[in-house]
Amino acid sequence: MRAVERDAGPVVQVLLEWLFPPRCGGCGELGSWFCPRCRGLIQHLVEPICSRCGRQLEVRGEACTCRRRLRALEAVRSAAVYDGPLERAIHRLKYQGRRPLAKVLAGLLAERFEPFLQPDAILQAVPLHRRRRRQRGFNQAQLLADELRRAWPVGGARGHLIRRRDTRSQVGLDRAQRRRNVEDAFRWEGPNLEGRPVLLVDDVITTCATVEACARALREAGAGDVRALSVARVSA
Repeated sequence: MRAVERDAGPVVQVLLEWLFPPRCGGCGELGSWFCPRCRGLIQHLVEPICSRCGRQLEVRGEACTCRRRLRALEAVRSAAVYDGPLERAIHRLKYQGRRPLAKVLAGLLAERFEPFLQPDAILQAVPLHRRRRRQRGFNQAQLLADELRRAWPVGGARGHLIRRRDTRSQVGLDRAQRRRNVEDAFRWEGPNLEGRPVLLVDDVITTCATVEACARALREAGAGDVRALSVARVSA
């Protein structure tokens, strides 16, 4: 079914939607990929937010320790808390192959963060290792980035970020373990980036360890400011 959806043209897509109508990624109800009720239950991240790591603060002016950990990243932002219907929708995209949800979830980013986009920015998805991508059939972060390219005027690059080590899942690891797990796991393949800004895209951010490791690889390749966006963030 997933292979058919991937290769289908417009007419076949209409037929598939008739045979397999959209079900809400949050609650499973028929009729849309993310229903109005589930949209209303999203917990958006709002100010005060740390200007570097994007964590929602309890009070304005609260000190954040992220600058000790985040040296390569200029800033991180997430649209909402990883919880409830949004968590279920991301899980269904990622593990059940419901690719139409990528457009819905990318829309959450496009609506809120176009001002975050810098002129001449390069959009890059956080990469999967080739073994995991073969297993899953796609990279959910790449699907999100592809949708954002359709919505935003972003430039291209002659090269791409790769995950050169097949790291273990970050789930269940503490902050220090996450950092060690992805250390030197990424590499830029392509010409020097010559100071161009890069915008990283991922589905979920927890401690920022993965996007920081990506940012270090991009900086080593000559990138300017590196910022990261995610659909959701695991609340601390």
